[in-house]
Amino acid sequence: MYASFDSTATQPTPVTGWYDDMTPACKLVPAANLLQLTQAQWDNRLNTPYVQNGALVAAPAPTSAQISAQAWSAYQAGAKGALLATDTTVARISEAISLGATTATTADVVAFMQYRKDLRAILTQAQPKTIPTSLPTKPPYPANT
Repeated sequence: MYASFDSTATQPTPVTGWYDDMTPACKLVPAANLLQLTQAQWDNRLNTPYVQNGALVAAPAPTSAQISAQAWSAYQAGAKGALLATDTTVARISEAISLGATTATTADVVAFMQYRKDLRAILTQAQPKTIPTSLPTKPPYPANT
């Protein structure tokens, strides 16, 4: 039983493959990138998916930079979802304008379009030092749309 890993990578390094015997695929992995396992290590392999100094170890805790990057990515995903959710309203605004039920300069239409602009800005900006905890407040639907 073997775990394969990149022996040239900074350790701890993730296991890249598990082999229950010397299968043909395992034989293609350079010996320096294989760690022979005991039965106990094999049985516990999902709890120790990294290699460090010739031993299986648990996954390292994420760094503060990784946690921050994940939080920013999640925040941007929320902004993208909120932006996509407004597409139908924009179509309804366009229809209402074309039918004369509202104008593009009506305060509630302007507020709604500013909301979309604010969401788009989140998608294009670099990660700030402090990640906001909430998205911009969605205004009410424009009247007559």
